[in-house]
Amino acid sequence: LSVALGTMAAVGLTRYDFRGRFLVQAMLTSPLMIPALVVGIALLHFYSALRVAPNLMTIIGGHLVITVPYAVRLLTASLAGVDRRLELAAMSLGAPPLKAFAQVTLPNIAAGLFGAFTFSAIMSFDDIGVSLFITPSSRPTLPVAIFSYLDQTYDPLVVAVSSLMILISTVAIIV
Repeated sequence: LSVALGTMAAVGLTRYDFRGRFLVQAMLTSPLMIPALVVGIALLHFYSALRVAPNLMTIIGGHLVITVPYAVRLLTASLAGVDRRLELAAMSLGAPPLKAFAQVTLPNIAAGLFGAFTFSAIMSFDDIGVSLFITPSSRPTLPVAIFSYLDQTYDPLVVAVSSLMILISTVAIIV
């Protein structure tokens, strides 16, 4: 979801010049500058004000808040390097705009899409600051379960799982 939303935002920010563009860009990337714990508390207050109990949708919403900025930054950089005239040439040859985007622009930003997906997945997988506040107690995410387990007992199992998480993150970054 964050890659799809980030792609749409990046296209709008790189291709169109509109009033408030820099404000929109600042709003989209501001979660990068705010600690995840603060974002988690803010989301808890937001969902509480709406009287929404923690559920899968609150987790998805919270993780989108922390992952979309990474996707927007990476995809904006990727789109800046793609010549818009290639897509316009495809449209002048009869391709509809969506087909021209899918067959010309998307292949040119494939590395940015992969990087945005990887960063978003790692950030979402490792996140505890936001998940701690918006996850239902009946279905905790892995980092929240590890944190709760560490709070109650000490067991080498946590070290093994943490090492596995670091290994998965490292492999994903290398790939």
